[in-house]
Amino acid sequence: MAYRWSRRRWSLAERGELGLTGLFVHLHMGKPNAGDATGAPFPPRLGDYHLRFLIDGGSDKCARWLNLGPPLITDALHVRNVDWIRREIDQCQHRHKHGGENSNNFLPSRLIDVSDDDSGISPRLVTTDYRLRRRSPHYVALSYCWGSATDSSTQFKTEKASLQERMSGFAISSMTKVMQDAVATTRALSTRYLWIDAVCIVQDDHADWERESSTMRDIYEHAYVTICTIASPSCHSGFVERRPLAITVPFQSSISPAIKGSFTLRTGGLAMPSPYVDNDVDLTFEESENDGKWAQRAWTFQESMLSIRKLYFGSFQLMFSCPNHTTSDTGLFHLNGDNAHGVIPFPTHPQSRHEAWHDVVARFANRDLTHETDRLPAFSGIARVMGLSPELYLGGLWKPYLAVSLCWLRDTNVKIPPLATKDRILGHGAVANAYVAPSWSWAARRQAIFFLRSVLDCREEAKTITACTKVQGLDPFGRVTDGLLQVGGRLLRLGQGGKIVHDRPSGGSVELGVEFGYRCVFIDGQKVAFVGLDWNTIGVEEDGEDLSLLLLVSSLWNLGGPRQERHGCGIVLHRSRTVLGKYIRVGAFETTPLGYRLFRRLEHESVEVI
Repeated sequence: MAYRWSRRRWSLAERGELGLTGLFVHLHMGKPNAGDATGAPFPPRLGDYHLRFLIDGGSDKCARWLNLGPPLITDALHVRNVDWIRREIDQCQHRHKHGGENSNNFLPSRLIDVSDDDSGISPRLVTTDYRLRRRSPHYVALSYCWGSATDSSTQFKTEKASLQERMSGFAISSMTKVMQDAVATTRALSTRYLWIDAVCIVQDDHADWERESSTMRDIYEHAYVTICTIASPSCHSGFVERRPLAITVPFQSSISPAIKGSFTLRTGGLAMPSPYVDNDVDLTFEESENDGKWAQRAWTFQESMLSIRKLYFGSFQLMFSCPNHTTSDTGLFHLNGDNAHGVIPFPTHPQSRHEAWHDVVARFANRDLTHETDRLPAFSGIARVMGLSPELYLGGLWKPYLAVSLCWLRDTNVKIPPLATKDRILGHGAVANAYVAPSWSWAARRQAIFFLRSVLDCREEAKTITACTKVQGLDPFGRVTDGLLQVGGRLLRLGQGGKIVHDRPSGGSVELGVEFGYRCVFIDGQKVAFVGLDWNTIGVEEDGEDLSLLLLVSSLWNLGGPRQERHGCGIVLHRSRTVLGKYIRVGAFETTPLGYRLFRRLEHESVEVI
């Protein structure tokens, strides 16, 4: 166990004093076995869990001695919190220069008019005509999880048959709990209009959905504030009432026994592995944001990244965030130095811009979707922020620096099994209505990924490389129905004397269920490349007879002093089962220096990947 001490302050100007804010428990899960070489028993590592408990107190000597935060207010919209939110928004609007303010009078096509709580008028859906746009009113946007398929199907929504009814007005009680709390929050902020996707987009009208989803960047970027319901797992779960489990713990100081009292210990969910405070940085915000279904959904990733001002409603804490800083109703404050929690500041330098794109893609790739075909639409707003021509966009990748961007690899360290099996991947494109992206795009796989090489330090090895995709619908950054990659490059066929074997660690113990990489063996058993495949390889033997390696980029590795050696990277290909003469991408690889020299002896040939 370990305690967390953090500096409690309300602005950057304050130094703040250290106070007790949390207790951390590290649970090591395992079961005894025979023991090690010395006879001492040890558990195999089945999992490690870090749990967080929040600490606060009242106004007694104990609270002052430990510098505890104030007791949790169960109503997140308590007048004290509302006043604090208004001050934060006002400061952000008038002191910070974030850009994205509604200077062009943008409004979504429809908004919910929540009016005033005392007006007696029910909420109603309104169309934003020229008169409303001329006034350019503020509106609040909601970012939430729909929940399971059952929850989604039973939530309050707008469809063709109910559109006129929604515009005539509806009872708040007919809305789901998360929507009711969003209405209450909007009214508390003295804002008249609210945007909720399920209500403001006609759900069974494909043309309307397509048109509105293509404007997500503007909807969230120009919102007065976005409500992020990080503690609500579904549309039927509210977020205003906060009642985490808690116990009262007696305390008496061992240094000064006259100081005694009690503090409250509250459940706070999973914690990040390191509970230590470094340079006054408190990780409570990151832990709260990432602990729950909201942080696992693809649409909420985009909604959060595109919003300038956000209100995070957690189970024990209310947080306000903008690109400058994040603060909470408990007084925890820190700078967002890299703007990770605000509208995306893609660099202007071309190489740095694409490097930042790779980082954002890696954070998004394994997010959940109810409909996998929404993967590119759920990322289209972020693609627009890149500021490049739609003609350069290739279903999640860009024509500039395409070779290095193709070298993405499934991250086996993230405990999320790939959605697609080997058979499904090899049948890429067989089912038209299930098509998401070309096999060479990261969007074709729902899995954690990383990029093997940086844009900043690699050399292209392909003689020629071109690609195109076929866009479906109005959004040039949205769904695609086809794609083709054409490369004039060096192709190494593993069936010609090569094989793939497990690349197990050379010594020591490993966790049960760990997925090993593979190695490709050529020339008297010498290792020529490390290969990672897109399907789960635990317990699966792969001889590699049907696989080929296509070299795309290389980079120099420093060996100390003047010594350097060149390593290559590329993609693993398999003959397509659906299109004669074409390949599909099934993995990525990195060569050894020997492997790179082997590639250099090959002739260039034309390869087409779908």
